[in-house]
Amino acid sequence: MKNKGIITFDLDGTLISTQSEAKQAYIKAFKKTFNLDYIDEPIFKGGVDLQIFKTLCNNYGLEFNYENEKKFIKNYLFFLKKESNPENWFVYDKAHEFLSLLKKSGFLLVIVSGNYFETGIYKLQKANLIKYFSFLSFNSKENTRNELMQKAIEFARSENLKILSHIGDAYSDVMTSCHFNITPFLFISEKNDELFLNFKNYIISKLLVDDFNKLEDKINSFYFLNSSSISKLYSNNIEKEDSFVNIKQKLFIFNSYYDIHNIFMDLIESNLLNSEGKNE
Repeated sequence: MKNKGIITFDLDGTLISTQSEAKQAYIKAFKKTFNLDYIDEPIFKGGVDLQIFKTLCNNYGLEFNYENEKKFIKNYLFFLKKESNPENWFVYDKAHEFLSLLKKSGFLLVIVSGNYFETGIYKLQKANLIKYFSFLSFNSKENTRNELMQKAIEFARSENLKILSHIGDAYSDVMTSCHFNITPFLFISEKNDELFLNFKNYIISKLLVDDFNKLEDKINSFYFLNSSSISKLYSNNIEKEDSFVNIKQKLFIFNSYYDIHNIFMDLIESNLLNSEGKNE
């Protein structure tokens, strides 16, 4: 079967939940690496492990270098394996089925995640998800989500394919998708009436967005997907003369992989999605 294109996925909060155990392993590893008794919990959502590590070093006046980072990764993996219980982790409902459907339908699947490679691989293996993915863009020397997506784009070029959509759970997932003109899909794991009643406030609080206008600069229309319909949640109706791409960009929000099984394929077949065409 000829491959139809590439779909990229974030990992934590999008496909799996470690029930905060990975966060605690990261914090314990940092404290052990630098012999600290306490650190404030950093913002992990949508982050990149290397950049979080650099920020913590800066915040606590610690030296960032290769040896310290190497020691930290070793400690992080140790705590993730020895003090976490993967039996408490879970893959979001019907995610396995959704990934299987995409793969059987002729799409290559790629992970684009801020996890360090060593810890990301471990999570994928424990969740029995690694079998679905053809390429893993994990964090090694990258500081931003854009750099991670660029690696995925280079893989797509090597396969003579384009990335059709990116599925994630964070503001950075959406903004990175827009940067490369890839249609973003936002997974919000819990149902919440606030999404419909006060869309702006919900998105600001859920995605940790400090300024909704930043999203409006990239996204023209916001849609919610369920098993049988596409509902428009919000449209900014602002035409931007300087950016034709931005006018066309859409954000699709969903909270169940079961709900988007059929409708996602309809979107793909209808050619409503942008495919990556900007490489910077």
